[in-house]
Amino acid sequence: MLRLLYVTDLHGWTGGYEQLAAIAREAEIGTIVNGGDMFPHGRDLIVTQRRFIGEYLRPYLERLAAAGISYYGMLGNDDCRAVLGDWQELVRASSRVHDLTEGWLLLGDGVTICGCN
Repeated sequence: MLRLLYVTDLHGWTGGYEQLAAIAREAEIGTIVNGGDMFPHGRDLIVTQRRFIGEYLRPYLERLAAAGISYYGMLGNDDCRAVLGDWQELVRASSRVHDLTEGWLLLGDGVTICGCN
């Protein structure tokens, strides 16, 4: 049976990301879906979001993958289009990280998902 955890609007809140990982591990949930607004606000938004992706999100997603947890996400209205390439680089780097806007994706048990940001 497919079990997933759905979240939006974390805006770079690392405490929320860590809670998601803990809940997924404890409840044996193999899929996290993030519906957007993944990255933080900041004074220099593009630099802030790039730093978050490189310094926090990359190792976070590596930890999830090592725990057998897949991550599906997409940029939201507060995530800068200028960092889309940085996000897509994370997607290309792991078979467990997926961009919801790339078309219909199989979650498991015959369930597919697609996002539109």
